[in-house]
Order: sequence, then structure tokens, then C-alpha cells
Amino acid sequence: MKTLLRIPVFIFVAATAYSCNQQIQSKKPVVVENEGVKIAFSDTGKGEPALLFVHGWCINKSYWNDQIRYFRGTHRTIAIDLPGFGESGKNRKEWDSRMFSRDVDSVIRVLGLKKVILIGHSMAGVIVLQAALDNPQPVIGIIGIDNFKNVGEKETKESRAAFLQALKALREQFIQTSTDFFNRELFSPSTSAAVKERILNDVKKADSNIAVDWLRSTALALTVSVVTTAGFELPLPSSSLARQPGAVMRSCHEPQVSEPAPGEPKE
Repeated sequence: MKTLLRIPVFIFVAATAYSCNQQIQSKKPVVVENEGVKIAFSDTGKGEPALLFVHGWCINKSYWNDQIRYFRGTHRTIAIDLPGFGESGKNRKEWDSRMFSRDVDSVIRVLGLKKVILIGHSMAGVIVLQAALDNPQPVIGIIGIDNFKNVGEKETKESRAAFLQALKALREQFIQTSTDFFNRELFSPSTSAAVKERILNDVKKADSNIAVDWLRSTALALTVSVVTTAGFELPLPSSSLARQPGAVMRSCHEPQVSEPAPGEPKE
């Protein structure tokens, strides 16, 4: 049995001028669905391996526009809206990473991708990892953007209790709680006002029930073990959105739409 081929993670913030925020259009009218749920996507460029971009919590495929413009001259580039977000459908009851990984499976199958690298931002890291395990032939690598920083970390009863309390706060006051979290944990002093406004506006527009269900399903268990056919086990900590003290941070948690922090290279 073949196992997942992993490639080194590289800095993936090329040509990320925030001012370029126009929609990337698909090159042909193809409909992708998973169990009757429409999956919106853009599909441009030519060349293998194809690059398939998956956004993180409460945002959408437009966050990859600058990377798509940069790479579409040499690669086929696809970006999807996960169901429940952006322009994709909401007609399902399950909002978890396993179901989202099946959405990625559907895109790979319907678009006939033969050689593809999956790029997942934040909580989508778990999604692309599972999709890679589901598709060992076409997926030749995965890239994680601001995720998997605390793999193997043991969760305590106290940290689990705190997380459950945070979920409760999100259920009761989603906009206020999520805004406070982003401002406190996911922006840096160098994050521009325009980038902050864009991200917070998208979070505010998200369906709070879908957003919290996804977060809860990804993070409730103490650990989630993803096992390959060769028996390699990768324990995924329950707090996928948590940031370890001292973790290196660029201008914000969404580096795709941000200029590099002062002193960092632009590519």
C-alpha cells in the first residue's frame, strides 16, 4: 500500500498585495457536488502538479486570489468554498472535517486531477491531510498554512474545560466572541486595518451554527488520530485554532492576504 508523500512546507505568501481582491473565474462550467451539496470553486491555469487551495474557518476561496494569480501561469490552480461558506451550498446537517475532506475528494474526482498538491489554511490542515489519505494516487503532497504547530501536545482537563466554555460563548454571542478572539490571538501589531476589516467582516457574515459545529467537531476530542495504510499515526491536538506561546507569526493568521511583517522577505 502506498503512503502519503509529504513535501516540505514552504513560505506560501507570494505576491499578496491586498488591493487585488477581484474574483477568480473558473475556466469552464463544471458542477461539483458532494451528496447533493454544491461546491463552488475557481479553476484556472495549466500545468502539473495542480494546486488545490482550501480556506480556513469562516472565510472563503477569495483569500487565495493572489496565490492563484502568481501560480496560474505554471500550474492548474483550484480554490474551493467549503460547503456552508462563500458560494457553496448549506443543505446538509454534518459540519465536520471528515465531511469537508469528502468535499475535497469530490473536487479531485470530478475535475479529474491526476497529480495535485493540497494546500490547507488553519483548520483546513486536517481536511487536506485526510483528503490526501483518501486519495493516495493523485495527491503527491500537502502544504499547511499556520497549522499543525502543536502536534502531539497533550490536552489537560483544564484546557478542555476552557475550550468548552469558549464554544458556549460562541453559541451565545458569536460575533463578539469571535471578534475578540481574532483581535487578541490572530492579528499582530503589523496587521493592516484593511486586512483586519476584511477578515472580521467575513467572520461576522458566517453562519454561526455551521462555524461552531465545525470548530467543535475538530476540537472536542482530546486527540484525533489519523492513521495511514502503513500505520503511521499523527495525533492532532484538539485545539486546532490555539496558538502556542512564542509561535512565529507573520502579519496575521491569514498570511495569504497580508504583506509580510517588517523585516521578513516578500517571497
